[in-house]
Amino acid sequence: DAFDEDDIRVFDERIKRLLKTSPEYIAELKIDGLKVVLTYENGILKTAATRGDGRVGEDVTNNVRTIESVPLKLNEPVSIIVEGEIWMSKTVFDKLNEERKKQGEELFANPRNVAAGSIRQLDPAITRSRKLVSFIYDVASIGLVSDQKESQGLTTNTQEQELALLNKLGFNVNPHFKKFNDIEGVIGYWKSWEKKKDKEDYLIDGIVVKVDNKKFQDALGYTGKSPRFGIAFKFKAEQVTTVVEDITLQIGRTGVLTPVAILRPVLVAGSTVSRATLHNEDEISRKDIRVGDTVVIQKAGDVIPEVVRVLEEMRTGKEKIFRFPTHFPLCGGDGRIERVPGQVAYRCASKSSYEQQRRKLGYFVSRPVFDMDGLGPKI
Repeated sequence: DAFDEDDIRVFDERIKRLLKTSPEYIAELKIDGLKVVLTYENGILKTAATRGDGRVGEDVTNNVRTIESVPLKLNEPVSIIVEGEIWMSKTVFDKLNEERKKQGEELFANPRNVAAGSIRQLDPAITRSRKLVSFIYDVASIGLVSDQKESQGLTTNTQEQELALLNKLGFNVNPHFKKFNDIEGVIGYWKSWEKKKDKEDYLIDGIVVKVDNKKFQDALGYTGKSPRFGIAFKFKAEQVTTVVEDITLQIGRTGVLTPVAILRPVLVAGSTVSRATLHNEDEISRKDIRVGDTVVIQKAGDVIPEVVRVLEEMRTGKEKIFRFPTHFPLCGGDGRIERVPGQVAYRCASKSSYEQQRRKLGYFVSRPVFDMDGLGPKI
């Protein structure tokens, strides 16, 4: 991800250094939806899967078949795997929430979450009723040798040509992509869409920048997780103000205590936030965060809530400075807390607290470790 102009210029310099030339870039809107991978055999939709953990996704074929903009049969009998985004329009989302309000049901937080939930419904009829839409933006693989591709007009040498091919095959392609000769043109595109993104009927959280030439893409290759030839250029995070009602401690599986701000609940970036980690004692001191302060918060990377700064001009004099206690009841034993030598962290002196054991067990059964289906924090 790139979050500002400096980040994207660093990306540009790295690309130029690796390629030893200045490439053309293509910029596409980054839709805030759910990634989907579609597999076609001889032009017929066979499977649809979510991204999952990057290796294994969920089979959502039956539900994706109900989405009108996803073709069940392509305009050419080609075997191909494509990637795209499933999203819900703001209009449909608002109507859905109006109906839920009339029925006294809890309102949905944002269109992205509803789209993700809708695509996983057990009943495809529910998915159909949600009127989801797709944008397809990438060919992951195409099951033809080069001369067959050329004879059938399926050869693509650039990302721009690939988008044209997807459109020709019958996929819904977002029309607002644009090619640029240099990174300054990309920055101008990013700035213009940051101003007008709210006019579209779908959520946009940035742009995706790719080297346009496919040979250059192949030469640049991939890191372990992502392509070297592309980057997500995010819009500035939405910031809101709220009040720090308390600061408490959270125990990790290693016994380290993390201070957490208990916030007056506030809506930010599509969901209600009531907690934000404060990391450690030094972070609290550096930002001078006190109980009772009015603070500016945002979601780091659009995901994790963080306190950006304190509005000192809003202080009344009743705010309280937070100090780490010497004992904490959830630590077990005598509840004593000790400072980790050479670090800013504090931890429970006892290693046998219920809370720490619960965290260890939660980690043990989690996806990165033993990946035990159906066993999570609630159980």
